[in-house]
Amino acid sequence: MFSITLDEALELRHQGQLSKSYQAVCVTPDFATRLAGNLGAVLRALAAQFKLQLLETAVISGPKPEAADVAEAMQPLIAARPDFIYLPSDSSLIERATTIVELARAAGIPIISATEGPIREDGALMGLVTNYANAGAFAGYKAEQILRGKEAVRSIPVETLQRFTLVVKMTTAGQLGIYPPLDLIKIAELL
Repeated sequence: MFSITLDEALELRHQGQLSKSYQAVCVTPDFATRLAGNLGAVLRALAAQFKLQLLETAVISGPKPEAADVAEAMQPLIAARPDFIYLPSDSSLIERATTIVELARAAGIPIISATEGPIREDGALMGLVTNYANAGAFAGYKAEQILRGKEAVRSIPVETLQRFTLVVKMTTAGQLGIYPPLDLIKIAELL
């Protein structure tokens, strides 16, 4: 298994290492609502740069949606027939990942997940993720910086992890008939 940086992943995308040209991307939750700020502007700019149609569709409302509510909310998203659906690291959505992934897979729409759980446990196709242990260790590092009080909280930089792993669920790839290119298989963790 190899890890790659986000910059390396974007470079692979830029070099045309995807086996298919994607035209429409969905983001799933009230995440669409939260996209009103800077993150939304960045995502919209990237969609414009890569000539993608970005479909912003809310799939949940409230902190504990029922599976039936998620299934109902997914219908317009599935009807839009995006090339893939992005599943962000939203705990309310991750809790219902089985429902989201099953509905999308039945419609032939792959799920790209921001976290490894939906890939490993629910059958999402793939994701550029960091494992939970690394994320927890990094959160502990940041908490230690704050709790030791040697620096003012406002002076502690906002950071992200620098290494990620491309995880691909090959059984899902087979079910959907979507296989990653060999260049990606060389660096991916295949499940």
